[in-house]
Amino acid sequence: MEEIKTYPTIIDENGELIKNLRILTVPLDCIEDDGVFYNYTASTGVYAQKPSVVLIIDENTMMQLEKLLLLQLDGKYKLFVKENEIFTYPIETEQEREIRELKEKLAALEAAQHEGE
Repeated sequence: MEEIKTYPTIIDENGELIKNLRILTVPLDCIEDDGVFYNYTASTGVYAQKPSVVLIIDENTMMQLEKLLLLQLDGKYKLFVKENEIFTYPIETEQEREIRELKEKLAALEAAQHEGE
């Protein structure tokens, strides 16, 4: 089963929201045993009235949530593509890909640094 990428933070090194990222919030009681989920929000803010799973996703993933399952693996919730579904990825240039990967690496390093404080 194909795992969908999530992100460690929605904030960049300047404290600004990273363009095209959203916070997916899914109440625990809205996740079926088979991973199907419903009644979620995806926005730049977190708002939960009850215990929820919170993941940071990109806009491409947000537009395809109906194709995904939310499964717990090694104590963490992760997104996976449903069987017989095709998850599509935007086509990006080599330079766009390199910039995105560098931003993701920087965000991961900053998140790790903040966890150690």
